[in-house]
Amino acid sequence: MRKRFLAVTMILASIFVFSLGVSAADGENAEALPPAASAVVTLSLQDGADIVLPPMMVQVTGDVSDVFEYADTIPYTDGVSALDVLIVAHGIAYGQDFLDNPGNYLVISPEGYVTKIYGIDSWGFCYMINGEGGHTDQPSSWGGGFESLLVNQAAVQGGDRVDFALGVDPTYNDNAPWFMQDGKRVDIVRAKVGAEIPLQLQSYNFMMYSAYGTEAITKEHLTPVANVKTTNVSMDQDGKITHEVIEDGETDAEGKVTLLGKLAGQYLVSAQVTDKEKGFYCFYPMLMLNVVDPVDPAAMTDLKAGAWYQKDVSAVLAEGYMNGMNASTFAPNDQLTREQFVTILYRAANEPFTPFEPPFKDLTSDWSFDAICWAYETGVVNGMTETTFAPKEKITREQMAAIMARYADAFGIELATDKGSASFSDADKISNYAKESVDRLVKAGILKGMEDGTFAPKGSATRAQAATVLCRFLGLN
Repeated sequence: MRKRFLAVTMILASIFVFSLGVSAADGENAEALPPAASAVVTLSLQDGADIVLPPMMVQVTGDVSDVFEYADTIPYTDGVSALDVLIVAHGIAYGQDFLDNPGNYLVISPEGYVTKIYGIDSWGFCYMINGEGGHTDQPSSWGGGFESLLVNQAAVQGGDRVDFALGVDPTYNDNAPWFMQDGKRVDIVRAKVGAEIPLQLQSYNFMMYSAYGTEAITKEHLTPVANVKTTNVSMDQDGKITHEVIEDGETDAEGKVTLLGKLAGQYLVSAQVTDKEKGFYCFYPMLMLNVVDPVDPAAMTDLKAGAWYQKDVSAVLAEGYMNGMNASTFAPNDQLTREQFVTILYRAANEPFTPFEPPFKDLTSDWSFDAICWAYETGVVNGMTETTFAPKEKITREQMAAIMARYADAFGIELATDKGSASFSDADKISNYAKESVDRLVKAGILKGMEDGTFAPKGSATRAQAATVLCRFLGLN
């Protein structure tokens, strides 16, 4: 029923979602509930030179460790720990068997040290949060040595990237490489078919700045990783990883490489850095590359030249965030549906991979299924009820506000506060769950009131109107 880039068969049909909190639904009668301490993070698992799981986006809600009676010093109300994320990662990798027999795979001592990970007894365990190893003021098993083992004391925030690895020895000169774009680390890149994608592979000394160091990693600490082959990674139905070297995908002496997305589709790009003679080992840097074939606005015969929506519709089509209803029709005056709106935001988020399926029983469209899975798992949507999403229903203005506000919170988008006034004559008709979101989106200048001074919270939006709203929200114009 759904498309999947990577067939991860380790994720069983009975997969579970570690989410202990309850959120308000998107429906009109939903009441606002206090949010649980949670974080939307990207995680990956690596076992020596093998990739256990590729990077994927998940939502982790606090107190996960209580399920398995592991010690966790990060208070539930303050967020989640690296231990919470590690438990979620094990759940993804081993499914129901981990729930039934957690001690076969993961053992954490009362002090917070990992003594078994991925079913292997080992002290050679590392984790990194946004490229840095965990720091703590607590004494380690080495009397002040390798502190990254204390996974129960490292706070994880929304938007963080958490990497776990087994078999990395911190006593040697290990490095952690990143893919960079425009001077920033990237995990997911969205590009147009045939477009050149300039990247740079850089690393920092893991031992100096993570295991023992206290300095924050800065640009001065990053060094180019030269002459490394980039590869296209795939996983078969048995979970076997294969690598195919990408043509012209070798970094130069400065770590620069230009990739080319030749066909529409998703690719997972990695680069392995090893030098066995020198005992040099690096984590895999991994990059999810999504290649899109955007629509030429000129091909849409129902878009009127000079219309109020022309600039905004052209922008979302050119970016690949919206498509036509068919090859020649955009239908600017049609009402936007809930699944269409969520799919647009999913594309804007670079279509990250998520393994979880939501509890909704009314999802019937293959093209929107992954987007709804992602939006539910990241907390961007909650559904109309616990088991229905109503994908074909027209999205209301207050639902748009709530969903965009959650998107902004999940992905660190700062909204302006001085672009509009949220004083409306029908403010009492805005559902409780959406009041704060409407206020924020209106003050940010993204949503505007009606000419008669109302907000019309239950009103719908046309596809052209949605294009304008999304251009403001995503900063396209």
